[in-house]
Amino acid sequence: NSVCVCMAADDGEVLDPLDTDGISQALQGHGFCVIRQLFPTATVERARAHLEAAVERHLSSAVAAGAIDRMPAELPLEERIAAAYAHAPENAPTSWVSAIRTAPAFHHHLFRDAALCSVVKRLTGREPCVAARYNCRCKLKAAAGAAFPWHQDQ
Repeated sequence: NSVCVCMAADDGEVLDPLDTDGISQALQGHGFCVIRQLFPTATVERARAHLEAAVERHLSSAVAAGAIDRMPAELPLEERIAAAYAHAPENAPTSWVSAIRTAPAFHHHLFRDAALCSVVKRLTGREPCVAARYNCRCKLKAAAGAAFPWHQDQ
């Protein structure tokens, strides 16, 4: 069994990382939980900087290839892809795994963070391991690639 702990701005109840019962209930009831400020700021910033650089490289290449008209650099990272591919959301990239697969900012600092591993260990009763297969996706509302109707954790 896998555990899905989402660190995203969702409408779910915000939980304390030490509230194992609350986290377990949220996972069972909703399929996700929100634990804000679980990671140190520096860890999040390293991962974000790596992903932002990957997005900038992609957008720059897409402009050069004529796939998009411009790089919306003035927008926050979360809005850049949507704005760049507003004319054709189905052409937007659906995964960033190749851009982060070997990045220590993700694989070492984020996925193996002590606080995250502690939560997972308390939930499962065993040492956590990082799956060889994971995803890092853009979920653009208008893109077919954003649809993800079934998941093994459901």
